[in-house]
Amino acid sequence: MSRFDSARVVANGSSRLSYNYDTLTLVVEMPSPPHEAVIKFINAGLENADRFLQSHIDDKLLYSNLHTNLTISAGAHRFTHDIAHVVTGRRIPPIKSIPIIGEVAKSQTEGDLLQRFRDVVQAFPDVLMLIMVVIGEGPYSAPRRHSDAWLKLGLETSVRSYEEFLSEFTEPQTLEVPTEIVVEGHSWCALSSVRFQVWVRSDVPIDVDTTESSLTARGVSLIQAYRSVHHD
Repeated sequence: MSRFDSARVVANGSSRLSYNYDTLTLVVEMPSPPHEAVIKFINAGLENADRFLQSHIDDKLLYSNLHTNLTISAGAHRFTHDIAHVVTGRRIPPIKSIPIIGEVAKSQTEGDLLQRFRDVVQAFPDVLMLIMVVIGEGPYSAPRRHSDAWLKLGLETSVRSYEEFLSEFTEPQTLEVPTEIVVEGHSWCALSSVRFQVWVRSDVPIDVDTTESSLTARGVSLIQAYRSVHHD
């Protein structure tokens, strides 16, 4: 744990923990900047929908809110969701439901994330919508020996903070063209794809393995579409 805490400080991030008591599986996530950017993008749309909902329902009856990093326990599972829309009925005792749950993965495999969603549906069979985002990165390459980045960074006696490391990086002005994160003349990160999948509930709990087009839909970001067109 001491090594984990040290890595957490260096990465300047907050960890997210999920646990399955049945399989004794602990999942530790360290969100990255691309991960957080996608969450903010999805939240912006959900916040608009949430404001519409609250404008049409008396707040004395219902209260709804969007949460990130919300930890919820259900049976043998303990989840920390990237996105959770929680609706609370104002009565005694309060009645809470979670109609929308979203997860964003960068280092996790899609298979691991799908299993996580199966566990989510088992714990919350009334969930109305699941949102999955899988971020793909191009292969990492370290700075070449004796390159400008290798020479400059090799002289530094301490690890740069996240803010300091990206202080000279200018964020992309458009999503239509892929933008590499270049610091000290070296490309450290380049997104290759951002893939989305959404499931909705019917009269029965969501089936994560369904291929029914009325219950699930897939899509890709403009980044992947741009790469495909220009590769062809």
